[in-house]
Amino acid sequence: MKRQLVLSSEQSGDFKMPYRKGDDKEKTWNTLESSLFYWEDWEGDHNALQFSDIELKISIGNFPAGAKFASACVDTENSVLSLYDYGDENGINPHKFALRLEVGSAITV
Repeated sequence: MKRQLVLSSEQSGDFKMPYRKGDDKEKTWNTLESSLFYWEDWEGDHNALQFSDIELKISIGNFPAGAKFASACVDTENSVLSLYDYGDENGINPHKFALRLEVGSAITV
Protein backbone atom coordinates (compact mmCIF):
# COMPACT_ATOMS: atom_id res chain seq x y z
CA MET A 1 0.00 0.00 0.00
CA LYS A 2 1.33 3.47 -0.93
CA ARG A 3 1.04 6.27 1.60
CA GLN A 4 1.76 9.94 1.01
CA LEU A 5 4.42 11.78 2.99
CA VAL A 6 4.49 15.57 2.76
CA LEU A 7 7.51 17.52 4.02
CA SER A 8 7.71 21.27 4.29
CA SER A 9 10.97 23.09 3.73
CA GLU A 10 10.84 24.13 7.40
CA GLN A 11 11.44 20.49 8.41
CA SER A 12 14.80 20.43 6.67
CA GLY A 13 18.02 21.78 8.11
CA ASP A 14 21.53 20.81 9.08
CA PHE A 15 21.74 17.47 10.86
CA LYS A 16 24.79 15.85 12.42
CA MET A 17 25.13 12.10 12.25
CA PRO A 18 27.88 9.50 12.33
CA TYR A 19 29.57 9.55 8.92
CA ARG A 20 30.56 5.87 9.12
CA LYS A 21 29.75 3.14 11.58
CA GLY A 22 32.33 3.14 14.37
CA ASP A 23 33.71 6.53 13.36
CA ASP A 24 33.31 9.40 15.79
CA LYS A 25 33.72 12.04 13.06
CA GLU A 26 30.57 13.95 12.28
CA LYS A 27 29.40 15.19 8.93
CA THR A 28 26.67 17.76 8.37
CA TRP A 29 23.97 16.61 5.96
CA ASN A 30 21.38 18.97 4.53
CA THR A 31 19.40 16.67 2.26
CA LEU A 32 15.86 15.36 1.94
CA GLU A 33 16.76 11.97 3.39
CA SER A 34 18.62 13.54 6.32
CA SER A 35 15.37 15.19 7.38
CA LEU A 36 13.70 11.74 7.42
CA PHE A 37 16.20 9.33 9.00
CA TYR A 38 19.71 8.55 10.25
CA TRP A 39 21.68 5.88 8.38
CA GLU A 40 24.91 3.93 8.68
CA ASP A 41 25.85 3.54 5.02
CA TRP A 42 24.50 4.37 1.58
CA GLU A 43 25.02 3.86 -2.14
CA GLY A 44 23.17 5.03 -5.18
CA ASP A 45 22.99 6.58 -8.59
CA HIS A 46 20.93 9.33 -10.22
CA ASN A 47 17.67 7.29 -9.98
CA ALA A 48 17.73 5.86 -6.46
CA LEU A 49 19.58 5.98 -3.15
CA GLN A 50 19.85 2.92 -0.88
CA PHE A 51 20.49 3.38 2.86
CA SER A 52 21.25 0.70 5.45
CA ASP A 53 20.49 0.48 9.18
CA ILE A 54 18.17 3.45 9.37
CA GLU A 55 16.38 5.11 12.28
CA LEU A 56 13.48 7.49 11.64
CA LYS A 57 13.85 11.09 12.79
CA ILE A 58 10.16 11.83 12.24
CA SER A 59 7.07 9.67 12.25
CA ILE A 60 6.21 8.25 8.83
CA GLY A 61 2.81 6.63 8.36
CA ASN A 62 2.16 4.49 11.45
CA PHE A 63 5.87 4.30 12.30
CA PRO A 64 6.99 6.61 15.13
CA ALA A 65 10.22 8.61 15.22
CA GLY A 66 12.93 6.25 16.48
CA ALA A 67 11.60 3.21 14.57
CA LYS A 68 14.43 1.20 13.01
CA PHE A 69 14.59 -0.53 9.64
CA ALA A 70 17.15 -2.68 7.85
CA SER A 71 17.18 -0.37 4.86
CA ALA A 72 15.44 2.35 2.92
CA CYS A 73 15.32 3.31 -0.73
CA VAL A 74 14.65 6.82 -1.99
CA ASP A 75 13.52 6.36 -5.59
CA THR A 76 14.05 9.84 -7.01
CA GLU A 77 12.73 8.94 -10.45
CA ASN A 78 9.31 7.88 -9.13
CA SER A 79 9.23 9.94 -5.87
CA VAL A 80 8.82 6.87 -3.65
CA LEU A 81 10.31 6.07 -0.24
CA SER A 82 10.48 2.35 0.61
CA LEU A 83 11.29 1.09 4.11
CA TYR A 84 12.45 -2.50 4.58
CA ASP A 85 12.04 -4.37 7.87
CA TYR A 86 14.82 -6.45 9.39
CA GLY A 87 14.32 -9.98 8.06
CA ASP A 88 13.00 -8.62 4.75
CA GLU A 89 16.31 -7.55 3.23
CA ASN A 90 15.28 -9.19 -0.05
CA GLY A 91 12.58 -6.54 -0.41
CA ILE A 92 9.58 -8.83 -0.56
CA ASN A 93 7.27 -6.64 1.53
CA PRO A 94 8.46 -3.01 1.72
CA HIS A 95 6.45 -0.19 3.29
CA LYS A 96 6.05 2.37 0.47
CA PHE A 97 5.30 6.07 0.70
CA ALA A 98 4.84 8.68 -2.03
CA LEU A 99 7.29 11.57 -1.56
CA ARG A 100 5.68 14.97 -2.08
CA LEU A 101 7.36 18.26 -1.26
CA GLU A 102 5.87 21.62 -0.46
CA VAL A 103 7.79 24.86 -0.35
CA GLY A 104 7.54 26.81 2.88
CA SER A 105 8.53 30.34 3.80
CA ALA A 106 11.82 31.88 2.70
CA ILE A 107 14.92 31.29 4.84
CA THR A 108 18.14 33.26 5.15
CA VAL A 109 21.39 31.53 4.31
